[in-house]
Amino acid sequence: MSRSRAPRLLTALGSLALGLASAAQARAAEPSACGSASPVSPCFDADPLWVASGPSPFVALPHARVLEPHTLALVLAAGVSHRPVVFVTPSPHPAGQELEVVGATSTLTLGARYGLGYGIDAGVVLPFVPYQTGTGTQAVTSQQASSLTNVTLRDPRLELAATWLGRRPRAPFSLGTHLDVALPLGDESALAGAAGPTLGPGVTASLALAPLTLGLDLGLRLTRAVSVGSVREGSAFTAAVGASFELLREPELALGAEAWLAPHLVGRAAGAPEHTLDLPAEWLGTLRFAPSDAWSFMLAGGSGIPLSHALDPDGKRVGTLAVTSPDVRALALARYVLPALF
Repeated sequence: MSRSRAPRLLTALGSLALGLASAAQARAAEPSACGSASPVSPCFDADPLWVASGPSPFVALPHARVLEPHTLALVLAAGVSHRPVVFVTPSPHPAGQELEVVGATSTLTLGARYGLGYGIDAGVVLPFVPYQTGTGTQAVTSQQASSLTNVTLRDPRLELAATWLGRRPRAPFSLGTHLDVALPLGDESALAGAAGPTLGPGVTASLALAPLTLGLDLGLRLTRAVSVGSVREGSAFTAAVGASFELLREPELALGAEAWLAPHLVGRAAGAPEHTLDLPAEWLGTLRFAPSDAWSFMLAGGSGIPLSHALDPDGKRVGTLAVTSPDVRALALARYVLPALF
């Protein structure tokens, strides 16, 4: 990439950001089911996994070291999750009756990231829903519900990151911060976006002790809360850890594992049982292959960790419960890094 193309790229990213922000403002002015009075709101993302757009040995954990100046990184990821949103409604059966609001969903993620220099880089991520199945939230409150939208856009993200310690490419320890802004453009009829903009500040640490690489990310996702049955979807604290073990060096072959949880920072929904726990959590096992410094490919599979329930004092399940961790998740991704040519 020549020096003259760098300003063009930044201008394009800026124009895209302004366009997305304008579209988000226009959508916010339209009436929707995202109001706080809705008892079962569809205005949350059924697939809250954010794929790291820059080079990383992990799927969701970003690397604490940002891109070198004028370096461009691209990511393409495709993932599916099974039963990410299931409602449990009261019934004669002690376990309740399950309703698959989202029986299966998929996400195609396109992302680009650019090194601005001075330990800073910026990026844009566009996640799409190519296919999904389920009844949608209207099936909980209406007998004449429309079907769940299949093809749509999830909330796009604008990213900014900085490295404070360990900027050198071979530094064993790196510490950085990042700020993600998700614009509420996802289709509410598809459970593909939040009720408003999502602000995601965080701090990331990476430790490389060959052949082992460790990652840690702590952050927040701040957004407007909505009621989803007996739980509340909204702002959350996020914590993620990962480990990658290198089996071969050239070409690189590594096995890894990562896990994250996102305890909500909002109160219980109106009328929810006192003994309600809503703690979305997941894990992934990964296989990574990097035939060169430019290319890397990854396969991942895992599941949600069932930490959500609503119980009465006798320990029986009551009320309506939304579970937002999938039974099974599978994902494949490719990353490409175009080094600076000057």
